[in-house]
Amino acid sequence: DLLSQWGIDNKELTKEALSSIKEEVFNMTDLMEKLLFIAREENTRYKLNLTNVDIPSLLKRVYKEFKMIDKKHTYLIHNISEFHGFIDEKLILQAIRAIIENSIKYTPKNKQITISCEKKKSYFEIKVSDKGIGIPKKHIPKLFNRFYRVDEARTKDTGGNGLGLSIVKSIVDMHNGHIFIDSEVNKGTTITLKLPI
Repeated sequence: DLLSQWGIDNKELTKEALSSIKEEVFNMTDLMEKLLFIAREENTRYKLNLTNVDIPSLLKRVYKEFKMIDKKHTYLIHNISEFHGFIDEKLILQAIRAIIENSIKYTPKNKQITISCEKKKSYFEIKVSDKGIGIPKKHIPKLFNRFYRVDEARTKDTGGNGLGLSIVKSIVDMHNGHIFIDSEVNKGTTITLKLPI
């Protein structure tokens, strides 16, 4: 509307408008992808593609990816012993990325985000920890509900739509796993994915 009214001769206005359009397209694309995932899952049309995956290599890949694209935070990955898990690699990647993206949104600049993993006898745990603003205890049980957001004003600033964690839980459930959130206000949050080997 601004461009239509004032024309594209105003370079500053054009730049601002295009930036706004680009951001909104990204948000709409993100929302549509999440809604499509939910629709496929509810219609039981999503079939898991389980393969034998090198878990440490998968986590190192995610670590390098975020370290490269997010310069506002520091990243740490703990040494992880070599092992393989029988998972849908694409979906687990999607889940881990969604968790880290949440950490980025709610962690102040220059604070640390840590990726770790521990192998047990019949399962393994992937953990993403941050030094962010944390989540009040009363909200934690509701975080997996679709469209649930802790703080409307805060979410408006970060561009969240309240679908990320509900999709992560769906992915974990599809793998017969569990997800846990441990958080303390002003100290940080740890999200743990517990998955069968």
